[in-house]
Amino acid sequence: AKNGGGIYAPGAENKEYSISLNGVSVKDNKAGTSSENGGVGGGICASRAWLQESSTGRLTLTNSEITGNRGVNGGGIYLDDGITATMDGGKISDNIASTTSTTKHPSGGGIQVNGTFTMNSGKISHNIKDGQWSGGAGAFVSGTFTMNGGEVSRNIDTCTAEEAHTIGGGAFYVMGGRRDIHGGSIMGNASYQGGAITFHHGPYARGTVNITGGTITGNYCTKGNGG
Repeated sequence: AKNGGGIYAPGAENKEYSISLNGVSVKDNKAGTSSENGGVGGGICASRAWLQESSTGRLTLTNSEITGNRGVNGGGIYLDDGITATMDGGKISDNIASTTSTTKHPSGGGIQVNGTFTMNSGKISHNIKDGQWSGGAGAFVSGTFTMNGGEVSRNIDTCTAEEAHTIGGGAFYVMGGRRDIHGGSIMGNASYQGGAITFHHGPYARGTVNITGGTITGNYCTKGNGG
């Protein structure tokens, strides 16, 4: 599938959809990673109708597992602008954002958040972002990501100094979005720079990170700046 290898919700004008997964496994799916397509949401693509702000949706994850999926943007989940999601328990793990295309840039190994995502518990772990530009092995955030609990751990951005464009963000890459951390643990993530969190450093808005609780520990920066 080009978008949403496991589940694809395209949205519709003046409509709101609701997807609730309780104890569900979305596993080993693939959204096209070749040069022929965009590969949005390897496991789940929760999208809105094209250029329709009246198109909205809700995704609820309860004790569900999004694992072993692959895509270019959002290896596990792609959450579009205007879509709201919550995570209570379960895991988003072992997903990969990558591509063989020379014109597309992988982002969000576990999840790409352009909408609004709230993590109350569960794990985002062992995800990989492989390739230049963009970033966020755990999550790419251009929308709003609120972490009240849970764990974001052992995600790896493989980009290296030898590559032409190194971005980073083992756990999170924030590009014009908002990252609120009120609880939980961010630990053991790795990247060339910003082992835990990296801000976009190009001409676009860098975004905001607000930390009121939780722990950030044991993250690793391979050669660049910021452990």
